[in-house]
Amino acid sequence: MVLESWPWWQITLGIDALLTFFLLFFADAALARIDSQRVWRDETVLRTSSTIAFLRAALSIATMSHFFYIALTTIAPTSVLRLLGP
Repeated sequence: MVLESWPWWQITLGIDALLTFFLLFFADAALARIDSQRVWRDETVLRTSSTIAFLRAALSIATMSHFFYIALTTIAPTSVLRLLGP
């Protein structure tokens, strides 16, 4: 299966993109209902959009932390050698 060979950070980026599309469609649907008689409750809209935004932020932090770790492990040995060298 193709998903078994993907790194975890690519999966988090894909999920983040899907959550972004869902958030945009949800916000559009909520705005479209403002002028009609079928308005969604404010609590429902706020809770759903806040939850999706939190999930997106958590996935982004995890992914960026991984890239920061890779950058540090790539740079650190060279800088440590420079500090200890002649």
